[in-house]
Amino acid sequence: MLEVGFQVYAANAGRYEAYGVIGGVLLLLTWLYFSGLVVLLGAAVNAVLSNRSRDVNVDPVFGGIPPEEKRH
Repeated sequence: MLEVGFQVYAANAGRYEAYGVIGGVLLLLTWLYFSGLVVLLGAAVNAVLSNRSRDVNVDPVFGGIPPEEKRH
């Protein structure tokens, strides 16, 4: 979805030559920012879903290693 929006804007950006290169740089930075947000949101959703699928009891003493996997 972001890629399609970027393509549409880039195709129409030639009409606004007053901003020139600065507009293109701002467009690229905005696109990178929102793409990064999408990646981080996907990682957060993936982490939540992965923890929901299994019952994990985390022991904070061992740095987050589940109790059944402790090394003695």
